[in-house]
Amino acid sequence: MVAAVLVSGLLWAARRANELFAIRVEHGVAFHVRGRVPPALFSAIAEVVSRPAIERATVRAVLRNRFPALEVSGQIPDYQVQQLRNVLGQFPAARIRMGRVAKRSNTRLREVR
Repeated sequence: MVAAVLVSGLLWAARRANELFAIRVEHGVAFHVRGRVPPALFSAIAEVVSRPAIERATVRAVLRNRFPALEVSGQIPDYQVQQLRNVLGQFPAARIRMGRVAKRSNTRLREVR
């Protein structure tokens, strides 16, 4: 039992170790949850998820081979996932790391409708 808890904790920590940021989407509104996101990148992501409005999803950027990669969970159409990939591709990892840090209250940086 203790071993299972330890293994799951290690897996969770390893998954978060390469995470650049996480954004939660509810009813087409993007919320900065954790990590660093440049305002221009957040604004572009918020625009993509608002047209048409995505009901509920999580958008994460992680490092893969030193480059930002997109991980999405929730019901997002393929074309919007591709738009999110295109937006993320315009930002190198170093620029993302210099972005704003998420506030503890999970408040919106900006709402786009």
